[in-house]
Amino acid sequence: MSGTLGGRLLSLIRRPMRAWRHSLLFRTVVIAAGATTLAIVIGTVWATLAIQSDLLGARRDQILADTKRAVDFTQTAVYRQAAPTDRAAVQQLRNSMTDNLATASSTNLILGLPIPGASTADAPASFTLYGSALVESMLSDGLREQVRTRPETQWYQSIALPGEDGRLVPAIVVGQQLEMPNVGVYEVYLAYPLDDVSETVRFVQGALWVMGLSLVVIVGGIVWLVMRSVATPVADVSRASARLAAGDLAARLEVTGENELAT
Repeated sequence: MSGTLGGRLLSLIRRPMRAWRHSLLFRTVVIAAGATTLAIVIGTVWATLAIQSDLLGARRDQILADTKRAVDFTQTAVYRQAAPTDRAAVQQLRNSMTDNLATASSTNLILGLPIPGASTADAPASFTLYGSALVESMLSDGLREQVRTRPETQWYQSIALPGEDGRLVPAIVVGQQLEMPNVGVYEVYLAYPLDDVSETVRFVQGALWVMGLSLVVIVGGIVWLVMRSVATPVADVSRASARLAAGDLAARLEVTGENELAT
């Protein structure tokens, strides 16, 4: 039984090899399909990377603008309020800051951390929205250092957030400074999931691969039809030549059309 199976496998392997050696039609279709596949793979990968880069760039600019708008709105609201004079007022101001950030931004992943040496003893240790998945350990030391030392600039980095199904979701976190008068200065971080961008890229990539595979089949079929019209007369000439070489002087070709071969 194993010998029969091995013979079938060997026959399946030898059949395309024999066709490659003896069939001009088979060889041309394989070469055309292979070249088309390679070109489509290169084009699909390049298009996917270009689309992903454009989508991420546009989304990043949108996130930076959203963060700046939220922080500026919150900072202006803080300056309009009276400076807190006791812990209760500090707590109320912190809650107001958190609410303003959540209202003015399009994310609820918000984290505020006091800058060491720039905050008083009354400054809250940190503030965040209830249920926010953004925690301090997700922030790199380099990002925090830039936010602390260069308050005039927005800083961002890519992070991974836990999703609803337990999988990690790519995201961008943006950091800026936010001041509480008479209390201290905070590092404020807003995180934005990029799952919508990932879904768009996956959809586009899937569409490109489906289109590419369809093109491979179409090109292979066209090449097969074209080469068949050429290879069939060549095969007839080959068979007639073999008969003549074997001594059959009565071998003839049927003349059809007025093309070069017919002439």
